[in-house]
Amino acid sequence: MDIRLKILEDREKRIEKVREVLREEKKLVITIKSNICGNEKNIKETNVLLSYFISEVKRKFKVREYMKHYSYDGNYYILVLENEKDEKHVKKELIKLENCKVGRLIDLDLYKDGFRSISRLELGFEKRKCLICNGDYNVCSKEKKHTVEEIIVKSKSIVQEFLIEEIKSIAKNSLMEEVEADPKFGLVTRKSSGRHENMDIDTFKKSILNLEKSIEQYLEEGFKIDKNSFKKLRLIGIKAEKRMLEATNDVNTHKGAIFILGILLPSVLNNVYNGKEFKEIKNKVQMLTVDIFEDFKNIESKEKLTYGEKVYKKYGINGIRGETHRGLPIAFEGVEKFSNYEGNRNDLVINILLFVMERLDDTVILHRNDINMLEYVKDVGKEINKLGGYETDIGKKLAFKYTKKFIELNISPGGSADITMSILLLLKIKERFYKVE
Repeated sequence: MDIRLKILEDREKRIEKVREVLREEKKLVITIKSNICGNEKNIKETNVLLSYFISEVKRKFKVREYMKHYSYDGNYYILVLENEKDEKHVKKELIKLENCKVGRLIDLDLYKDGFRSISRLELGFEKRKCLICNGDYNVCSKEKKHTVEEIIVKSKSIVQEFLIEEIKSIAKNSLMEEVEADPKFGLVTRKSSGRHENMDIDTFKKSILNLEKSIEQYLEEGFKIDKNSFKKLRLIGIKAEKRMLEATNDVNTHKGAIFILGILLPSVLNNVYNGKEFKEIKNKVQMLTVDIFEDFKNIESKEKLTYGEKVYKKYGINGIRGETHRGLPIAFEGVEKFSNYEGNRNDLVINILLFVMERLDDTVILHRNDINMLEYVKDVGKEINKLGGYETDIGKKLAFKYTKKFIELNISPGGSADITMSILLLLKIKERFYKVE
């Protein structure tokens, strides 16, 4: 059968499925479907759009159930809303979503009694604009002002740019959330410089602002990563470190975070773009770092060693290299543990930090202190976690007590802070793009 006939046939089937659901449920029903041009509707960009918008709709409304359907006219979701009776309110919220940067490429239709509900015009919203020239969509379509190929190229470009912007924003917010949380065991916070005399919250803000270009470059590489990408990502990281030091007057605020983001961000983008399951991000991290222990070859004959190499030579602990080589296992354990956390954001960050401190062989501590101090830090994390974490009264008292003690002892678990940031990032990625898993 001609693909165009299959598309038309599946279009009719979708309408009938919606009517069947409405006959059974007698509730408001939403369909989520991309409106990608051309005969091939189910491309990578379609997966991104569906994943993002079902997460956004589920965030705005209580959804009783949802069903994914496969179709030549484009895969789509049917969602049944729970206890939503104000169809004007629902439609307005859906239109707001359609008005976002990639909203022109999605159809969020509301149905009631088997038919599409109120239109955009009835609610005072403008008609949707042409994707290419921003003119009247109906006129452009009728007069065939733009070729199908032009529209497809533009659609793909919009989705890819959106994906970079969205994940970049999540990365920057995760960096900020981590540094702002307080109290934090000798680390810089919004209230304190911790044990660091040469930096404060403003130093970190400058650094994060200057990392934006490098974050974009990491993400751009994510569209085409393979096992040979690591060298290129590392070069981006070297330039990122230089920008960081220029912004902070040679203060190292984010060296560890730059390394982790250089592995994690392209892995995340590649996974989302290709419609893979969340857990497969870990596999991509491992793929990128498969040869990372080459850094430790001939370490005995090297004249100049990095901090990580010095720790490895002294203790045999491979630090963040080992963590990434194993696919950031502590980070993914943290995502599993804190995915349904209901406390405030500050408490979440402190609880994640304690979770990481208990488990991580933090080479930042080993560089500045010794193995006994690392065990002490782990014991502190274990003690507070056993008592129920930071949100408990005793947890808060101990967190303030040990924060003071860490400053006195010149301890700053910077490696734990970097893994905490990566957990915050992954939690938000899971919420935005993997709500249906």
